[in-house]
Amino acid sequence: PNSLIIYEQGRPDDRFPGAEEVLQGKISLDDYLLQQEKEILERALERTNNHKSKAAALLGLNLRQFRYRLSKVGLGQAGSE
Repeated sequence: PNSLIIYEQGRPDDRFPGAEEVLQGKISLDDYLLQQEKEILERALERTNNHKSKAAALLGLNLRQFRYRLSKVGLGQAGSE
């Protein structure tokens, strides 16, 4: 079942690095999620030698969706199709 686990204050959740900063108001949730998305997109591009179509497929996205997300996180025109 889907469930949200809230940890006691002072107990960091190792599965979500940076989440404590969000909960403490040091970074906005939007900024945190954008950083996480950028990291995932960068990793997908690394694993596919910057091949966008393959990276998109790896993430279950079509090429148009992948390009949009690259643009959204500031990665723009990196890599081949």
